Order: sequence, then structure tokens, then C-alpha cells
Amino acid sequence: MSDIKDKGYDIFIASNGDEKYLKAIYNYHGLDKYIKNIYSINILNSGSKSELVRHIIVSENIQPRYIIGDRLSDFKAGMENGIETIGCRFYFSKDEELKQADYVIDSLKDLTNLIK
Repeated sequence: MSDIKDKGYDIFIASNGDEKYLKAIYNYHGLDKYIKNIYSINILNSGSKSELVRHIIVSENIQPRYIIGDRLSDFKAGMENGIETIGCRFYFSKDEELKQADYVIDSLKDLTNLIK
């Protein structure tokens, strides 16, 4: 992730996970040096990842370049917000869903070569 930060990108997390769980992981792994902010789907009534991404875009006043994820909801959120999607083969990823991504990588380490 430091390579991505060095390229001038801000990194945000938009997750279907519970906010307390996300913050625990964020703090435990010291991700504050890489990730600007984390957002849980629980802050919205709709439960829509697409709406969560829109919320982040407005709240942070950003123009995102990529969404990186492993599930169909991630790719749908990217498509519905006009953002390129990168599918990563994480533990929960499904090959059928990864086909919906613009790009597919095997590891986050592969991002360095993909993101310009």
C-alpha cells in the first residue's frame, strides 16, 4: 500500500463489515499510515455498496480512479459510479463475480504494476 500512497493516491475502505470490526482491524494493523478513512455500510439505511461509494465521494470530495474488491457488490459500486474496478482473488472471491471487474489481480502486491 505504501507504493500506492507514494503515487499520490488516497486510500479509503468501503466495507460491508461492521464498523467496530473494521476499526479494530484498522487499529490492530496500524493502517492509519496507509488508509485515509474507513466507511461501513452500516452508516446507510439502504445497505447499498453503490450508495456507500457515492457517500464517500461526496463526503471526502474526491474523484476516485479505482475500486478494488473481491465481490460483485464492489464491482457494481464501481460501475454505477463510473469508476474502474480491480478484482482481487481474496479468500471470499468467486471467479464468476471477478469476471465483472475491469481488471483481476492475484494479490494486492500486483497493484503496483497496474495502478499508474
